[in-house]
Amino acid sequence: MTRMSSSFAVLILAILVGTAEGQNLVVNGDFSAGLSGWRDESSIFSGGGIFNGTASVVDSGSFVAALELSSTTSGNYRVGRAQTIELTESAESFGISFDWRVTESHQSWGRSQIDFEFYGAAGEELGKLRWSERGPNYGETQPGRFPPEAFSTNEVVDEVFDWTRVSIDTSTLIPGLDEASVARIEIRLFSSNDAGSGGVVLFDNISVTPSPGSAGVVFVGYLAWSRRRR
Repeated sequence: MTRMSSSFAVLILAILVGTAEGQNLVVNGDFSAGLSGWRDESSIFSGGGIFNGTASVVDSGSFVAALELSSTTSGNYRVGRAQTIELTESAESFGISFDWRVTESHQSWGRSQIDFEFYGAAGEELGKLRWSERGPNYGETQPGRFPPEAFSTNEVVDEVFDWTRVSIDTSTLIPGLDEASVARIEIRLFSSNDAGSGGVVLFDNISVTPSPGSAGVVFVGYLAWSRRRR
């Protein structure tokens, strides 16, 4: 294989690998830097209560740095962390993945959850994904202001479970979402204690990956090719 053809093969490989894997847009999604990149939004999730549940990064089995949200103190305690992703380019779809674990469930009221909310350039609500563990007295989450065709909720009721991996693509789970119009994504992590029924939930390895996202990868591949030619 000639030098040029070999370098060209490297370029093509870079494009293919980069397009398949994309770039994780979440800052500190593995919590290896503690709570850096995650703002406290405990008070925005509900109109009342005391917003001093605990948020900490802990060692949880094979997950050496995981976010733990605890709302187990008696009373209406709430705790939340959030992150905003501003997009600079449109995407055909988004790959969403994370690990989560519930070590103390909600036996009557309350909820622990992770939300991915999609907004347009003017702030319009385009779609929403939610995974949650909730008390049996809580009703199932409704779309609210989000379009029903671009909304999905995945809930368990009063259930403790070990680490579970979630990995989906928006084009299949919420086909009604107009991904090309998404300008901002909000990730919200939350746990509440209502009427003395709190919970403990852990999250780790949170990832949002746009697809195809090949433009930047082409540039990297070109640099590798041009260096070989010198």
